[in-house]
Amino acid sequence: MFAGGDREEGLAHLERAVALDPESPRAQEALGVRLDQVGRREEAGRHLEKALALRPRDGRILNNAGFFHLRHGDYARAEDLFRRALREDTRDEPVRSRNLGMALAMQGRFDEAFKAFRKAGDEQSARNNLGYAHHLRGEYEAAIDEYQRAIVAGGDASVQVVRNLESAKRALEQAGGAAPALPGDDPWQGGAASAPAKRAD
Repeated sequence: MFAGGDREEGLAHLERAVALDPESPRAQEALGVRLDQVGRREEAGRHLEKALALRPRDGRILNNAGFFHLRHGDYARAEDLFRRALREDTRDEPVRSRNLGMALAMQGRFDEAFKAFRKAGDEQSARNNLGYAHHLRGEYEAAIDEYQRAIVAGGDASVQVVRNLESAKRALEQAGGAAPALPGDDPWQGGAASAPAKRAD
């Protein structure tokens, strides 16, 4: 991740790259991702859409644009972009399948979401991701159920799943409040491509 001046310097570098070559899809994409990371949502969306217009069949750009819409609650648009990314490019398929699963789950399409999550990993990670989606939707009892199923399934992510389970239980006790941020850097093991830590190349 970038901190303080490094983040601003990196952003300035990307802005210069776009100014020098506004028809570069990679520069537009990278700037869009970075702008979203610093909270400049509208500008980020414009640059990602420009990247898509320049290279509409690029799997990485499609995935990053989908991740932008996923982050900001446009789940139907995110689903469409992730599906296109999977059709156009099989690289990073697990990341894109997890992203698709989250977009489906956030629309309440849990059976489809689970199938997408299973394409990306084992049953434990799929249950954990499904639990996280329920958690984000404020469905804490359903989240707890999925986290418990994930623990029973076994796997390498058991410690993270237990943390998520504890977080869901606390949220249920505080029912009515906003879902707390889950512990860990990557509680649902998804993300966009080609950016800082936790985003796949």
